[in-house]
Amino acid sequence: MHDLTCNCQKCRSGGTLGFEMLEFPMAQETYGELEAENLFGETYGETYGESPFSEADAAARSALRRFQERQGLPVDGFAGPETRKALVEARRRQAAKFEEPLAGREGEFEYLKPDEFEWETEVNRSSRDYAIWVQSSLNRIMSLQLAVDGIIGTQTRSAIRNFQQQKGLVPDGSVGSMTEAALIRAGATNPPGFYTLPIPAPTSSAAVLRNQIAQIAWQERIRWGSGKIKEGDPAIRPVLAEYWKVATGAVPIEKEWWSTKPWSAVFISWVVRKAGAGADFRYSGAHTKFVAAAKRNRLANNANPFKAYRISEVGLRVGDMVCAERLRSGVTYDNVDSGVFRASHTDIVTDVQPGKLSVIGGNVGHTVGIKTIPVDASGKLQGAPYYAVLRVG
Repeated sequence: MHDLTCNCQKCRSGGTLGFEMLEFPMAQETYGELEAENLFGETYGETYGESPFSEADAAARSALRRFQERQGLPVDGFAGPETRKALVEARRRQAAKFEEPLAGREGEFEYLKPDEFEWETEVNRSSRDYAIWVQSSLNRIMSLQLAVDGIIGTQTRSAIRNFQQQKGLVPDGSVGSMTEAALIRAGATNPPGFYTLPIPAPTSSAAVLRNQIAQIAWQERIRWGSGKIKEGDPAIRPVLAEYWKVATGAVPIEKEWWSTKPWSAVFISWVVRKAGAGADFRYSGAHTKFVAAAKRNRLANNANPFKAYRISEVGLRVGDMVCAERLRSGVTYDNVDSGVFRASHTDIVTDVQPGKLSVIGGNVGHTVGIKTIPVDASGKLQGAPYYAVLRVG
């Protein structure tokens, strides 16, 4: 069980803030991701690449400049040594605010990082095959006639810059994870080495889909020894790897990822996909991504079976999902689709009884855990920390 006094790596290495505000390796060639929304109520964005902010968008650079200005630092929009030092100190101060216990909110807490790199895989971006993929993708998307020879020359780099400018990326002429993701979203196939999973056709009945979701969640609970098997057990590692592959297309490459990277959202994504949701669900490593998509479905009143509602609007059925705020992140039904990361968690309803629900979720107590949640006489959630109901059908 996690709480704010927990000393596990997942909680203490930035997890207590509900996001990974900083991950600045000492090596100059990469600056990982910078996500400091809770520091000043702003999103600093995600930065990747071979140099500081090589593919950061304008908003990220602007936010960093504002941070530098407030700290009395040279305002250049780059995370140099002094800026990194100031960010680390700001992170320390922010963490201190959360050291008090969460009175009345003790329980199975899971600490999320920002949205996982859904397109980040172990592809070799320096390989000839990858260069061929880049050239072929640019030809198809931009109606060009680049030589598809696997050599990133002047013309290819110019085309990359043009594409980056169109997508609001820094036009540096190199393809990192953000440009790669933009190419895929624009219609490119997955790059060489990218994990793909055949998406089954959606089941025809929403009721069948709900029951499948609940049954698979329960089966996973049993596979995890009814909570006795923990995430650090080597025997369960292939299961966790499958969750990540199915949900995001990649297994994390960080050291001891099985215990340091929160996996509750990929658990939900895996269960829903296994249940036969097909392309109807927004599979992700972040809860707010699929809740936001379900809210958009509801507002559009479209045919998609996944729709999100306020907790005061609907009761719950077996196979529906309950969505909770984490770490006082401020996530609400109104702002879940704002595009700003806020810590959240989702569980699957597996039993409905008068006055209570049984729910199963991933990364609850370092396992697939089960909890009981009180509901009112009409079967509705009674308030915080819950902010949304994700209904299926």
